Amino acid sequence: MLILDCSSRSQALNTLSAGFGCPPEKLKKVLLSLDLEHIYETDQSIMVDANQYLKDYVNAELGEPGPFSRAFWFHGTRTFAGNTFPRGLLALNHSKSLAAKMLVDLAPDELVRKRLRQWFETGDVPDALFQLRTGDSMHWGPYGHLVRELHFHARENGLHDYLHLPELVEDVCNAYLKQYGHDLTAYYLKVLHPCIIWFEADISYEKGAIETALAYAYTSVRALPPDCHATIGIDCKGKSVSRSSIAKIEFLPPEQI
Repeated sequence: MLILDCSSRSQALNTLSAGFGCPPEKLKKVLLSLDLEHIYETDQSIMVDANQYLKDYVNAELGEPGPFSRAFWFHGTRTFAGNTFPRGLLALNHSKSLAAKMLVDLAPDELVRKRLRQWFETGDVPDALFQLRTGDSMHWGPYGHLVRELHFHARENGLHDYLHLPELVEDVCNAYLKQYGHDLTAYYLKVLHPCIIWFEADISYEKGAIETALAYAYTSVRALPPDCHATIGIDCKGKSVSRSSIAKIEFLPPEQI
């Protein structure tokens, strides 16, 4: 069984080449033989997007890849030091109480702790986005990127930077600033640690996953960061990821973010 692995540039090239049944150098050569930017600038008749064009081109050169039924996915967050995620990667409706406990336990002083505890106990965090995320199952995830490196280039690709702060933590900090005039963001950035959880799960849309991996490989062989063509991810739709499906918990040094 082929597992799509975009944990690094070299690993993406290796697993894709295994799917195409060729050496990594051959796939690299094929990717370098195509200039997508030039093609789309000079040929206005192309009716497919760049990811489809790239996949079709590589398929014409190397044949259809073997089936990829599973992949490694990469969930970014910021959490307390040494968190082993013993219950797995929880959907938001289950992780909300753990996030609340974390923020209360790590609060900078007793006054902040008391105020946050009261909010969480009554379920009345005065922030519309907090209420939306926690109240609507479509926001419960858990989510993950197919391309690990995308976490380091989230903002330039129009994505939320989960390694900076999870959305729920941002919502609480925004609520506290609005209600009490004190911004807790800098404090929680100091006490919470950036972390990427690697987990294995099924690929629900194989065509999109392969196109995304090829788009990542295309920029990688040119020594470029991942771009907007490599942003596909996974939405577990409210179903938590079991602890046994977590392959790695990667704490990052703050200077890497």
